[in-house]
Amino acid sequence: MRIRNIVTGQKIDSGMLAKARELRRAMTSEERLFWYALRRNKRPGLHFRRQQVVAGFIVDFYCHPAALAIALYGAYHEARLDYDAERANYFPRWGFACCASKTSYSPATPTL
Repeated sequence: MRIRNIVTGQKIDSGMLAKARELRRAMTSEERLFWYALRRNKRPGLHFRRQQVVAGFIVDFYCHPAALAIALYGAYHEARLDYDAERANYFPRWGFACCASKTSYSPATPTL
C-alpha cells in the first residue's frame, strides 16, 4: 500500500514544524554536502526537500515522486536510536524506500 500525497494533506504539530525549520538552518557539514550534490544533480520530476516532516517523522531528505526518504546518521542520531528505528520501519510498510547512511565526515576523505 502506497501513501499518496503524504506531505500535502498532513496535519503537522507546530513543535515538529519548528524543529524541522531549526534542523534546516543548522545542517551538519555532511548534510550540507549531500544537499549541495542533490541540488547540482537535478533530475526532471524529482524534487527533493530537506528536513521534511513526513507522517510525524522528520527525514533529512525526501523525494515524493521517487517515494524515497534519506537519513544521514551522524553523532546526533546516537542518542535517538529508538526514534530512528521506528522511522526506518514505518516507511517500507507504506511503499517508501528509506535509505540510511552513517556519516563520518573528514575534509580529506568525505564519505558521501
